[in-house]
Amino acid sequence: MLQNGNCVASNDNALPCCGPISRPGQEGSCRECGYRCLSFDSKIATPIGDVAVTNLRVGDIIWTVDIAGNRIVRPVIKVSHTTAINHHIIHLILADNRTLNVSALHPTADGRTVGDLKTGDMYDGSVVRSAVLQPYKGSATYDILPAGETGYYWANSILMGSTFKR
Repeated sequence: MLQNGNCVASNDNALPCCGPISRPGQEGSCRECGYRCLSFDSKIATPIGDVAVTNLRVGDIIWTVDIAGNRIVRPVIKVSHTTAINHHIIHLILADNRTLNVSALHPTADGRTVGDLKTGDMYDGSVVRSAVLQPYKGSATYDILPAGETGYYWANSILMGSTFKR
């Protein structure tokens, strides 16, 4: 829903709107922004330790999850970055003090998006302490896709889905 120039999500967090839709029958609706990525300061779990998402390249080996839920290593098969101007992100904090700055539309590993997470929800073995929308200070957002069936990876020790495979 478009409200004061912002998209309003189901959990009442205002998501930045790319502009109102002007197609017949949809006037006043919000055009969904394409940002579904991690912030520049995200660290991805690899067998040699955490690596900045900005430093990962196709072929680098990271930790992922197979279809049975086992932690395995696989190469990164796709990387991307998207220029992010006037973007907002969710500052996600879990009760066990893991944190991540990520676009609201980024997929979680359980089929939701980060913007769907609310205080008190369970996620990745912990409770969501807060999920607050805030202006993004970076100039680009990032995502990766590991080889394998799930497309999952750990960003700042939080299991996430990839925007490339859902």
